[in-house]
Amino acid sequence: MKLTTRIKTAGSLALLGLGCCSPFCMAQSDIRADHQHRLEKLQSVHSMFVAGNNQAAQRIREELEKGKTCFSPALRGADADAVLDVNADGVHTRSNAVLADIREWIVSGNLTNATGELLWSDSVHFGDAPFMSGAKTAAKHLLGDLRRQVCKK
Repeated sequence: MKLTTRIKTAGSLALLGLGCCSPFCMAQSDIRADHQHRLEKLQSVHSMFVAGNNQAAQRIREELEKGKTCFSPALRGADADAVLDVNADGVHTRSNAVLADIREWIVSGNLTNATGELLWSDSVHFGDAPFMSGAKTAAKHLLGDLRRQVCKK
């Protein structure tokens, strides 16, 4: 009699455990489906307007015009599938080793579609070097990150 009670209790605990895990498993499934849906929306972007009046935005426009990505540049936001808003912030820091001013750049980009939905967002940090703009280099890396995530090979 005790053996059957233990089996019934073990079976009940297993069902209880399955019931507790079920919402977690469904949440994981929803997250994967949402990620796939966002990726499909992101991959449907073919033309891009680059908003921003800074070195980083200009570098991204130049890279788009070279045709090295799966995006074509648009001249107006209304004509584009999405708008990439590019911001660049520079901060002067003093290096103790050289006692020279170094400008550190943070370049961020937000890609939104025509309905204003945020499709992608990222930021890159880079410092100036002799004969090299940290903002332009960070912008190139930012576009490269977007290209790797979106452009099909």
